[in-house]
Amino acid sequence: LTGESVREARIERARLLADAALLDEADAAWAVRSGAQRALIELWSANAELALLDRLVVTTLEAQAVMQKRYDLGAADALELTQTRTAAAQAESRYVLAEQRQIRARGDLAQALALPLSALDALRIDFTAFDEPVAVPAMEALRANATLDRIDLRRALAQHAAAEAALTVELRAQYPEIRIKPGLLWDQGATVWSLGAALPLFAAQRQAGPIAEAVARRDMAAQDFLALQSQALVALDHARTRVKAAELDIDGAEAEHDEARLQMTRTEQRYARGDADRLDRLLARVRVLEADIRLLYARQRTLVSRLALEDAVQRPLSALTGPTETAP
Repeated sequence: LTGESVREARIERARLLADAALLDEADAAWAVRSGAQRALIELWSANAELALLDRLVVTTLEAQAVMQKRYDLGAADALELTQTRTAAAQAESRYVLAEQRQIRARGDLAQALALPLSALDALRIDFTAFDEPVAVPAMEALRANATLDRIDLRRALAQHAAAEAALTVELRAQYPEIRIKPGLLWDQGATVWSLGAALPLFAAQRQAGPIAEAVARRDMAAQDFLALQSQALVALDHARTRVKAAELDIDGAEAEHDEARLQMTRTEQRYARGDADRLDRLLARVRVLEADIRLLYARQRTLVSRLALEDAVQRPLSALTGPTETAP
């Protein structure tokens, strides 16, 4: 009969190793989720940029046509005409680049989802979650979630616990175990039943080496966990810094966007009074569209920084518990 204490320790070690294997799968699933989310953000941004650039191309071409008429009438010089032509050509070039960006984003999303590119056409992708991002939890809540719920840290803890259980197995195995088994012995030509007992000799001395190895593996697992925890907290601090920088960036882009809108409104009012012409309106629209594009880029950087924050805690921000940060 194998000692119950050793058997229990072996069962516990096997259970912990199974838990670690399950967390390996969870870690892989999170990597897939993160890659798909990053590709979705890129595709959302590419689609929106393409729509804005389409309007920008139309507006700059209209401005070029108006400037050409002015030049033909002698009301504009060659430099002004060249500037409007250059702006229209640049808008068309940016539109082509945005089309290429959209194609790459679709390919990245298909790859992240392990789907053929043609399968994306049958999907109805909802981007509304990017329009109103959830609030960012306070740093204390983020650190608590990172240290308690981060998948790779939980896996490292399970691996350390399994190493601890392995040490327990070796420690308990140093005590002799008596194995009683039935044996059929041949004695002087007659068969007799007898019970045979087996007793390991010098068990404590024999276990000294395995115990030392188990201690070393446990200590190594502990060091691996502490190193991984430090890396996770550094990644969290870096991601939070990126979020703050992106928030400042989007504040500046929104202010610029609001100013362009205000100038557009004033230009429309001047046009209604006869103090501005069609070209003034077109150029004001160009400024608004450029501000829209810069605001789009700022929003994309904000979403990417929030995704980095989710990767740092390996949980969606919407699923995190704890207080949220208040605006200063």
